[in-house]
Amino acid sequence: MLISLLATIAVGETAVTAKIIHPASLIVIAITFLLGFVLYTKQLAPAISTLRILFLLVGNFFGAPAMIIVTTLLIIYMVNLRSAGVPYLSPLIPFKLEELKDTLYRGKMEKINNSKHSFPNDNDS
Repeated sequence: MLISLLATIAVGETAVTAKIIHPASLIVIAITFLLGFVLYTKQLAPAISTLRILFLLVGNFFGAPAMIIVTTLLIIYMVNLRSAGVPYLSPLIPFKLEELKDTLYRGKMEKINNSKHSFPNDNDS
């Protein structure tokens, strides 16, 4: 493991010195690689790998404007997904201010457990 880390550092330093790549792009690649370990699970591995390759190819061949378009298409796709009848990005899209208690920050458990949630299929009983 240590040998591969040292080899990676040496190759990265050589590529930057030879002006093959920009130092900022090397930092972005390193951060992406390290975050891949944080987010990596067996169930998400195929999806993460597919999206990583897709974004890499689009960014390489078509640049930043195409990356923005592909990101927008990915968000539109995620908005249309539903899990058990509930929108996948709920409560962010559709936006529900009162249900943001456990999305971006952790609310008090008593309030979260006792709060009313309005899901689209609640009236179908």
